[in-house]
Amino acid sequence: MKIKAYGKLNLFLKVIDKKDNYHQLEMVNVLINLHDVLVIKKTKESIKFWCSEESLNNSNNIVYLVTKKIFNDFKIETGVDIKLFKHIPLESGLGGESTDAANTILALDQLFRLNMSFNYYRNISLEFGYDIMFFLKKMKIAKVLDDGTNVIPINLPYKQIFTLIIPDFKVNTKEFFSQYKIVRSDYTIDDFIQKNVLHNDLMTNHPYIDEYKKIEETIKEKIYLTGSGSCVYSIGNINIYKKYKSIKVKTI
Repeated sequence: MKIKAYGKLNLFLKVIDKKDNYHQLEMVNVLINLHDVLVIKKTKESIKFWCSEESLNNSNNIVYLVTKKIFNDFKIETGVDIKLFKHIPLESGLGGESTDAANTILALDQLFRLNMSFNYYRNISLEFGYDIMFFLKKMKIAKVLDDGTNVIPINLPYKQIFTLIIPDFKVNTKEFFSQYKIVRSDYTIDDFIQKNVLHNDLMTNHPYIDEYKKIEETIKEKIYLTGSGSCVYSIGNINIYKKYKSIKVKTI
């Protein structure tokens, strides 16, 4: 089984509150054509995992961890061989870990005929990552609310080309949110749906805000943060003139 694990952009992100150690968010996520590739096949015994990115080629990889949990929870006695080919930049805010985890969950559910319930999807999403439920739902564009498990489709024919700008620093999401101080903004999710307003609360007091300002000044284009970063994006096909690493992507 060969699977394309698509990444995402946040077109809107608002921090509402913090409850039970989870930040309560309102987001609009859209799938983009940048993707990792998973190759998964059943075997007679044990879990075998390999990743093309050396730093992720170990038993701490989220793909291995969710696979191990599923094997334990469903008492699977056979095995599986999983190969992960990484193309989505690490710690970039593009949902790489979450989409890899979600597509692994869906593949194992299908391969082993596990008939996972919504509650199982919800619990595994809460345990392993905020964006996992969005990817499990396979929606092209959706509102993602509360603790990330409330995913609602948006009926908009949203098509767009983006230029992703990948800085030479990374942002670990868990570390970022452990130190994040909530900044209240007046924007609502309807500002995007009704007026196409792109917004991300996390940009306001981001630890790399000065670097992001330099990027805007250099490329002379408005940039937007996806997730907690490090990646930012601009609307359209922007010529960066090799000043920054960039990738052209589009919605699916």
